[in-house]
Amino acid sequence: MRKISLLIIVIVTFISLNVDFTQANNLKEDLAENTTFDNMRDDLQLQKAKAQIHLLKQVLEEFGAQTPEEAAEFWAKGEEERNGIFQYVVACDELKNKIQQELGGMEDNLWVIGTSSPWVKSYKIMPKKEIDKNTYEIKIIYYWTTSTGEITPSEVKLTVTKQKDFWCVKDVKP
Repeated sequence: MRKISLLIIVIVTFISLNVDFTQANNLKEDLAENTTFDNMRDDLQLQKAKAQIHLLKQVLEEFGAQTPEEAAEFWAKGEEERNGIFQYVVACDELKNKIQQELGGMEDNLWVIGTSSPWVKSYKIMPKKEIDKNTYEIKIIYYWTTSTGEITPSEVKLTVTKQKDFWCVKDVKP
């Protein structure tokens, strides 16, 4: 129920952030320096986007992986899609801080990870290995390809642990 309430708050906030650009366009006709108006409008749109991203990030903090395997799946999907947000969502707090230091704030960056080539063609998540009742090691094998064909697979080992109500990735090793 708490999550639904939070989602409703986020939606209401998004609606309240909308700006009526009709009045702004009428004002534009009255302004002598259109460039200044355009810059102001662009700045306003940028600030609006940053606020929306900040609010979405708050919502993301309320969700997480229900199982160690789900955490590994999100992590691998992030690599496959080159989308750092997948990995951020299932990272433990300390790793989230490290990700933000490396990629910058969501409000100011794209969070695209990896490179355009090679790219992940597929991946395989191996069975988890129990370290203790709240910690597991999970190996992911990535199968890579380029425009000229497949290349040598790589693997990472995730340390997945229980943090609060969710499973999260605590560490990643090659």
